[in-house]
Amino acid sequence: MNRLQQILTEKKPVYEYRVKFAVEPTPEQLSKVTQRLMDRYDAFEIGALKKTIFMEKPLDFYELDCGEIWMFDFKCHRGVQSNVLMYEIGNLLSMTEALIRVRSKDEPRQIEMTDLEDDIDFDDVDEPVIGVDFGKPEDSYDLAGQQRADTAVDDAIEASKKDNKYSQYMSAGFGKKD
Repeated sequence: MNRLQQILTEKKPVYEYRVKFAVEPTPEQLSKVTQRLMDRYDAFEIGALKKTIFMEKPLDFYELDCGEIWMFDFKCHRGVQSNVLMYEIGNLLSMTEALIRVRSKDEPRQIEMTDLEDDIDFDDVDEPVIGVDFGKPEDSYDLAGQQRADTAVDDAIEASKKDNKYSQYMSAGFGKKD
């Protein structure tokens, strides 16, 4: 076989899609969808489910009032129209198409939205919180020791000796004591 003919027959096209949900899909629903994508469309790379921040008017779901959007990306070897895929996922999950959006990554509208959606990566943590040096710890006796308690009691006694109209209510017995 010619080298060119071999390259052309072995090369498979790759199609990329983004599936969005206006409600959080359950793990069972996700497993149904991924199984269907692998069986029918030869999906070979299915990304993790991501959640956007809470938005007043979610992207792609302008008819909804407010909420979060869950989405995942996948790559497959068989191309399909976005409408067909959206209808199929909706029927599989018994969910209305108003809560599902499917877009090819090559669509101009999706390219524009990808810039907005992928602006912040919520899954990555830049700096570890554990193991960060916070400096020398404070002395616990200065904050809550016996000396601090004695000072607080002395200050309370001094405040109760001041003659104001509410000082009688500040003492424990609600009366002036000599």
